[in-house]
Amino acid sequence: MIRRILLLLIIVGLCLPQLASAQFGRWEKEGETGLEAMIHSGRFRPFIEANYGLARPRFEGLESSFNTMGIMELKLGFAALDSVRAALVSLDERYVFASYIGESIRPSGDPAEGEISSELTRFGGGNRLGYGFGGKA
Repeated sequence: MIRRILLLLIIVGLCLPQLASAQFGRWEKEGETGLEAMIHSGRFRPFIEANYGLARPRFEGLESSFNTMGIMELKLGFAALDSVRAALVSLDERYVFASYIGESIRPSGDPAEGEISSELTRFGGGNRLGYGFGGKA
């Protein structure tokens, strides 16, 4: 399973420039791809984000319970942090992600007798926008 996740992450990493170029194409200048224009503008900077955690799914009314699973996620993308006013900043992140949720990556311990095991692999793209306090005062 870990091999499949690594293969998926490599594929996503190799496709990132094309995906970013397609998503940000409206900022193109003559002779530049969308990705090049976005990076040369100085507004967006590349980022990588890794997440790890635990999950225990539930389903109300189910007699059995699910076992605890580990979560592993990787995001690759571009982010812009702009100063709006004195201490107010805006965040714009655009990324692709891949994650795996399963019992093979949880810390330790065997599942209890009768617990339901499950596994989930997902990937996609996203855009996170928001405002917050910080930056230059």
